[in-house]
Amino acid sequence: MHTASLKKAGMFVAKYAKKNDKVLDVGSAIVQDDSVNGVSYKSVFPPDFVEYTGLDIEAGNNVDLVVKDPYKWTELEDDKFDIVMSGSTFEHIEFFWLTFEEMVRVLKPKGYIFLLVPKVHVQHRFPIDCWRFYPDSMIALAKYTGIKCLCSHADHIPNYTKISINPHDCVGVFQK
Repeated sequence: MHTASLKKAGMFVAKYAKKNDKVLDVGSAIVQDDSVNGVSYKSVFPPDFVEYTGLDIEAGNNVDLVVKDPYKWTELEDDKFDIVMSGSTFEHIEFFWLTFEEMVRVLKPKGYIFLLVPKVHVQHRFPIDCWRFYPDSMIALAKYTGIKCLCSHADHIPNYTKISINPHDCVGVFQK
């Protein structure tokens, strides 16, 4: 998770999170390698502030729940979480819109989704790298799933030569 991602998630948490919220972090695994810096969205919450659950498709550090199918989370019931977050994960999901449907399904009514995805970045397979996103993609996901898109924006890229070291994100905030 890069520093800008954590800062944006922290701004979301400051505005929308409440004490004792149930939070689901989709794609939560912390992997120590060149592409992931060993920090998760769990770090943007004050200690003991929320009930945090890390979800991923494989067991690992910061993973509380492994789902068998990334597109049908039979392990989780409807309307369970106050906040669902995902950062720097959707570019690695072949059919991301199906995963987003599951995020909406497990979100409580009036709950919030924070989604951060790359707008521009070098290819970084983990194990695949399929997509880049623009603000209209957030609006389309909201329309597809019938929820509100409260915010959809992308970073401005002042210098294309820095793409490989400074990821530029598209952020969406949604409410069910």
